[in-house]
Amino acid sequence: MPDFNNLDKTLMLASKEDLARIVWQTAQHHPVSMTVAILHATFLSSRDDAVLIEAVRKAATIEEHVPYTEADPYCQIIDEIAVLVKRAADSGNLALSIQLAETALQAGEISAEQIMDGDYWQMSLEELLELSQSLKKEVSSADTK
Repeated sequence: MPDFNNLDKTLMLASKEDLARIVWQTAQHHPVSMTVAILHATFLSSRDDAVLIEAVRKAATIEEHVPYTEADPYCQIIDEIAVLVKRAADSGNLALSIQLAETALQAGEISAEQIMDGDYWQMSLEELLELSQSLKKEVSSADTK
């Protein structure tokens, strides 16, 4: 049996096909995994800013009440958005990355009302807010040069 603490490193040895199959099978049974998978797939398949922004808005919008016993995994949605925001910034598209972060923060704050005791959701939103502020400072410092 592989060490659970190093499972992510062990899975890096798997083929893309195996990982895609594992993700797809998991996503079919877990709404959070499905949301994250659809969000990531959208970023892989589109370069249209409007499509990406809408995908982030949709992913960060939780319409159904999430009871306390199911709340913790939902932070993965905001965490994935943060990864995608960083990638957009790293690719040189700071304006898009800021817009993605702001969209997620707006939808995420409203959605927080649906997630009962969503501490992890709130922590992820706080981290995304810090990222957004950092990106805005980066734009401001570039503008003053």
